[in-house]
Amino acid sequence: MDTGSQGSIELSEKTFTSLKQGNCINEIKGFHYGKKDHSATIVQLQDISIQEKSFGKQDNLYLESNKGNDEISLGYTFLRNYISTWNFKKKTIELIEEE
Repeated sequence: MDTGSQGSIELSEKTFTSLKQGNCINEIKGFHYGKKDHSATIVQLQDISIQEKSFGKQDNLYLESNKGNDEISLGYTFLRNYISTWNFKKKTIELIEEE
């Protein structure tokens, strides 16, 4: 989790193709300040689950590469939907849904 990042996803070619064919991922062209030409591919996942807890649709994730390992960095577009408690000693994050 990175509170200073919008969020990003890095997928292998195989995973990206599989998610796209299964309509689990939407892909749009977007804007990114960190890129030289300011272009970016932004994806939306239809659902994301962490330790069997579903967090629903996640959007505005920058597709960093589709040649690397399968990794996701959840940033403020994810965290803004929750109240979070960070326990650095125990290395845990508690997410509380806003009512």
